[in-house]
Amino acid sequence: MHALLRTPTEAHRLWMPTPLRCGDPIACVVPSGGEVSVATTAALQFLRRLSGQTERAEPRLRAHDQRAQMSLVALDEHRAGATYRNIAERLYGAARVAAEDWRTSALRDSTIRLVRTGERLARGHHLQLLGRKSEL
Repeated sequence: MHALLRTPTEAHRLWMPTPLRCGDPIACVVPSGGEVSVATTAALQFLRRLSGQTERAEPRLRAHDQRAQMSLVALDEHRAGATYRNIAERLYGAARVAAEDWRTSALRDSTIRLVRTGERLARGHHLQLLGRKSEL
């Protein structure tokens, strides 16, 4: 079921698994995986707007979280057959990659490390991101 929630300044489109009655509590479900940090940020912004709080700048990902996210993107690209250079261009931009000699580039080394980190995360070390110890 879809609903349109209007505030004085905006309209929000909501999807609910079952119809709601006036006064029923609602919950926000954020699926894990993929862009969970982006979805969580969006849910928090939505709740702030509903409660009338002023808009705050989006919190930046912690460096550790950002590196983990980049590692998984690099791994996905690598498994899809992309070269390290192609991966670096996606992560850092083609102009930045082209500005350096690829064979001796720090971006090349960083990209290789990101793929290797992604491989470790995929083998079960991703649990460390959640504060749990891997059983591997």
